[in-house]
Amino acid sequence: MRTAVLEIPNSYREIRKSRITRTTKESWAAYVRRRWQPPLNCQAMCEREWSLSPGRAHGLVWSNVTLPTIDAILAHRNGGLRVLLEVEAIRLGLSVDAFFERIADEERQAIAHERRQFEAREARVVALEAMAAARRSHARDDHRQGAVLARQADAEPGAGAAGLGRAEAVRPGGDLALYDNGED
Repeated sequence: MRTAVLEIPNSYREIRKSRITRTTKESWAAYVRRRWQPPLNCQAMCEREWSLSPGRAHGLVWSNVTLPTIDAILAHRNGGLRVLLEVEAIRLGLSVDAFFERIADEERQAIAHERRQFEAREARVVALEAMAAARRSHARDDHRQGAVLARQADAEPGAGAAGLGRAEAVRPGGDLALYDNGED
């Protein structure tokens, strides 16, 4: 047994609203008349194909189909999703191929949109990584610079704790700051 998965996108609702050309009953009648062309003895063919009673087959051919008749056709081994899709395509005024092509085009457009969003997000990640690498490189340079300045301050006479009671030091970010060493 083969399993087929068919996912109809939400935009299908917009297609249905804008393109409906026939009622459901008219679509079922048009389907059976197209299926058995010329539509001679179409009622007998419906009876045989889907095991319908003469009254149900008559209603199907003459646009007076009922929900139990539709359910019986869809549940029959000769009916099912294939018939339902063809009737729905008739109702929308499309061929079944055009119906699926339209859904495929919408899926392609959605994939292209998602791909553009993904590429934009990927570009942001690359930019953030470059910023982080530059920051790390800059922080290493600042730290080295701070160590050099601290050594110079220690080497100068009169600087540091003996000076004004405060020691000059370099913060890790590289800027000079006065730190209170507790002497006043």
